[in-house]
Amino acid sequence: MSKATHGLTPAVALSKPDTRATFRAAHSMGRRMMRPGQRHGSGDLYATFLVAGHRRFGDAAMPVVRAAAGAALARLHVSRAATGTRAELARQGMLSRAVRLDPAPYGGWTWAWTHDALGSPNTARGLRVQRAAGMREARAARREVARAMAVYRRALEAGRYFTITDAGRAALAGAR
Repeated sequence: MSKATHGLTPAVALSKPDTRATFRAAHSMGRRMMRPGQRHGSGDLYATFLVAGHRRFGDAAMPVVRAAAGAALARLHVSRAATGTRAELARQGMLSRAVRLDPAPYGGWTWAWTHDALGSPNTARGLRVQRAAGMREARAARREVARAMAVYRRALEAGRYFTITDAGRAALAGAR
């Protein structure tokens, strides 16, 4: 007597999931589920996809499913645009990177909508400002550490050495 085979794969894998394959499958599912022009808003579509993704891929894959959902949702909302004539946009390379081209209401200009963060001059300026502020904060933190180290260095140079107290020895002994 032979066993019948069914040829079906389980909905949830029992071993560790392949992250890339899971992302590709979830992103494909998200693109099919989250389409523009439906009766529901993008927030409803996102929530519906997360429920369906959880049902299909399980708890272990939810961080990957959320990332795929965000990538699929980003395709619906293009928020950056460069403006100019078609010749200017072509010179900047925006015509090949644009997701959508819309004519501006005046002046013969065109809006080149893109996902590229550097595609829009205002977005690029904002990114530069944010990066500069982060670098200033990092420099300030390094200066503070250097000041604290200088205080200890001066104390060592003055002949004051730091020793472990009895309470510190007891804490170290208790930690072992």
